[in-house]
Amino acid sequence: MIEYYFTIPLKGWGGFHGYIDWVGRHKPTGQIWLVDWKVRGSFQPYEAEEVNLQNAAYQYAIFRILREFPVGTITFQISNKPPSKPKLNKDGTMSRALIKTDWETYKAALLEAGLNPDDYLDMAEKLSTVEFFRPAKEYRTLDMVRRVWKEVIGLTAQEIRRSTKIVVRNLGQRTCNGCAYRQLCLAELGGEDTEYIRETHYRPRTGIVDKSQEKEDEENAL
Repeated sequence: MIEYYFTIPLKGWGGFHGYIDWVGRHKPTGQIWLVDWKVRGSFQPYEAEEVNLQNAAYQYAIFRILREFPVGTITFQISNKPPSKPKLNKDGTMSRALIKTDWETYKAALLEAGLNPDDYLDMAEKLSTVEFFRPAKEYRTLDMVRRVWKEVIGLTAQEIRRSTKIVVRNLGQRTCNGCAYRQLCLAELGGEDTEYIRETHYRPRTGIVDKSQEKEDEENAL
């Protein structure tokens, strides 16, 4: 399944359409993975894959098509610019400034200038920190992607057709980044013990009156 076009039923619409970059089977384990490529100017953090709505929805779609569930998704982020060529200093040496390049490009520039790469081996280590691609992997359960489909995709599709606004759960790096309820939200989608998370990570807002507690206080005062 390479650049695979699909459509699956979506209530109220003609279907949910998409293009899957690649679905591959890991030979040692036999596991199915959904793989996506994104060309970007700057990379998203690894944790962005956790709230990747497209891949979660596509994971569900693959299950509907193959009747075999992919265990997770991998997004390969690729830099939209090739490695830069280093500058040659006026004294004939090569600049040691940290630029967005790799050792292979830097070494080729050294040889072109008639310089010995062995004299610049410190740059090999320095440039090893420069990223031109970043793979981000996320495991998801079938139960979770079903909830994403029902509570995000399905409700959003309903909201588009309605004249009145309804509350729909969102999922994505921009909306979920820095959200105080991210952990609780993902736990609910994953079917985890949300009560424990509520008790250990959250407390009631100040200024919100607990009516039952207010009544109890009044009775005690009498």
